[in-house]
Amino acid sequence: MADAAVPAWPRPYFHATEQQTKIFFVCFAKAPLTELPLSRARYGLPESEALNQIEVREHQRASSKAWFEGWWNGSFAAVAQRDLGEDLALLTTSDTCFTLGLELADQSDLSPQQSVWALARWFCERGAHVVLDVHAFHFRTRQEVERLDFAGSDVLRDIKLVLESEPTRDGLHLIHTRGLCKFARPELLCFVRPDDAALVGQAMNQLARSLMDGKRPGEIRLELAEGVELTATATDDARLIESLGLEAAVTLARTDGASLAGIGALGPAR
Repeated sequence: MADAAVPAWPRPYFHATEQQTKIFFVCFAKAPLTELPLSRARYGLPESEALNQIEVREHQRASSKAWFEGWWNGSFAAVAQRDLGEDLALLTTSDTCFTLGLELADQSDLSPQQSVWALARWFCERGAHVVLDVHAFHFRTRQEVERLDFAGSDVLRDIKLVLESEPTRDGLHLIHTRGLCKFARPELLCFVRPDDAALVGQAMNQLARSLMDGKRPGEIRLELAEGVELTATATDDARLIESLGLEAAVTLARTDGASLAGIGALGPAR
């Protein structure tokens, strides 16, 4: 890897938290994979100690069938079907996978996330067909990965928004992020009506971006309209966090204490 240096993606508002950075990707393939050098410039790999801390493990379907097939059964079944659609067979016919795991303290740049993506891109070029970002609950085909922009950090690439289809609390639907634990930050959640989800989703993406850039949850505020601000408050519903399989979470609320129900009316007419 003697090619040109690649700068690390920055975190311009970094303030460390006690939360750990947790990243876990799975690259599915049919053996054998092509041998290719791991080029820094080609795959966007920064000069960082993070690369040496990524645990890369190879798994054969034949030797761990239940574990291997569990990635497209159980809780991941609907996700795999939705994300891959007609390409689902690329996943279900794979016979080899590589797990990329990383857990370390909160970092002042995004070289950990950048390094894991670089390895995933390398595996794709070697023949992997599907990449699963486990914490974001997102499957992508090799072609989708190739179309992604890796010039810098990207909230739409790394964070998924989920609107639960059934009402959860007082007739409202839970909307929450997945993937912020990759940045040592809690997930964002709140309860809205479905017709509020578009505006709230835009707000959550903006707030998620500020967390990716290094802000702490207590520092985030977003003005949706004159006199209407969103901020993050502690989430005391441990059972809800556990049921969602989240590392940690904070709840978005209006600073004036009003309900989020109907907040979508503050957005532009659609």
